[in-house]
Amino acid sequence: MRKPSVAKVEPGLESSRDGTGKLSSLIWFSIVPLFILLFSLSGCGSGQGVNSSSVYRREAVKQITNQAELAKITVEDEDVEVCVAAVARLTDQAHLVEIALEHKYSYVRLMAIRKLTDQAILAKIATEEMNYRIRETAFDRLSDQALLTRIATGHNNAFARKGAVGRLSSQTLLAEIALEDQDATVRRAAVYRLTDQAVLSSAAMRDKDFAVRKAAVGRLTDQTLLAKFALEDQDATVRRAAACKLSDQAVLASVAVEDDDFGVRGAAVERLTDQVPLAKIALEDQNAVVRRAAVRKLTDQGVLATIRMNDEETDVREAALKRLIDIGALTRVQLPPFTESLSGSNEVRIRNPNAFEVKAGVRKGAEGMDWTILARGIASAYIPNGRYNIYFIYSDRPEALFQGDSFTINGNGIEIQIVSVVHGNYGIRQVK
Repeated sequence: MRKPSVAKVEPGLESSRDGTGKLSSLIWFSIVPLFILLFSLSGCGSGQGVNSSSVYRREAVKQITNQAELAKITVEDEDVEVCVAAVARLTDQAHLVEIALEHKYSYVRLMAIRKLTDQAILAKIATEEMNYRIRETAFDRLSDQALLTRIATGHNNAFARKGAVGRLSSQTLLAEIALEDQDATVRRAAVYRLTDQAVLSSAAMRDKDFAVRKAAVGRLTDQTLLAKFALEDQDATVRRAAACKLSDQAVLASVAVEDDDFGVRGAAVERLTDQVPLAKIALEDQNAVVRRAAVRKLTDQGVLATIRMNDEETDVREAALKRLIDIGALTRVQLPPFTESLSGSNEVRIRNPNAFEVKAGVRKGAEGMDWTILARGIASAYIPNGRYNIYFIYSDRPEALFQGDSFTINGNGIEIQIVSVVHGNYGIRQVK
């Protein structure tokens, strides 16, 4: 009689024999992890919500290396993050191609495309896909210059040609496309990749589309050519693009003073350093934006002071004031210091009907309080009984300190209006 074989059984597990007489406990050990994994991936589980189930599935995917299983999960799972996690572990190009072409989620397709190496498939997606982001991602992965050339020169879709142009490296081919393609967006894309000054000049002069000419001018470095376009081109946007690249001060001065488009004049002013034309423009240009741009580059204190007092536009006057402060011609004053803050119930109301802001401060010995009154605004401070000095700084004259008549408060309030009134009942004088 055969003696039965002996097997060691771990506590808590039952062993049994299969038809061959072998113990099945080892099979049980291999099945348990797989069962738990599939259980998690299925989204089932007592008391588990959709979100937590998705988290479990994503974590489970990180343990899988089998490419067919990863592809199956990517196709079948409804949670986009689980699909993305699966694609991240895919390397099999056949599976990636299928997902890139057919997956229901565009973001998953993007993830797959970023891992594709098949240039023909990438070209198919780049030229046939309707989704712009997917199409551009596919073009970004294309590197086969022969394939890109065929698309750039022979495809009937302008979007496809433009995408291919963005990856071309041949300057000769780019020049041909920049000068001859039927679609302006394709020509412009080629211009942006060109470095040949002669071709760029030709495109800037010949093209019928102003955006292409503007792009070509923007790529020019030849100062003679740039001067010609800045002074002579019929389109203001092209002249402005040329002015933005100019360094010749004489040409810039001519454009800044004489061009009939304020945007072109302003662009020239931004490149100017010559103080003589800058002063003329700051004083005389018809457009406040151009005058202000010139003011910001001036160093002549006399001209700045004149503009600060006389320009009809507040923004220009304020720019002149700021410039005077920046170059050290003016120093901002401060209200007198104090060491203890005032607090009380008597109102000091200040009415400011002017276009400038006012900063006010009341003082009584070492005590004080400051507050700001906006342009055409009213603001109050509350202080205790006593006799007070009051000071003002006007935002349009930050270098000057003014003092008002002293006043006494004893259970009452006071209102001060910042206006120029002959024989008024309250005096404000400059003290610094």
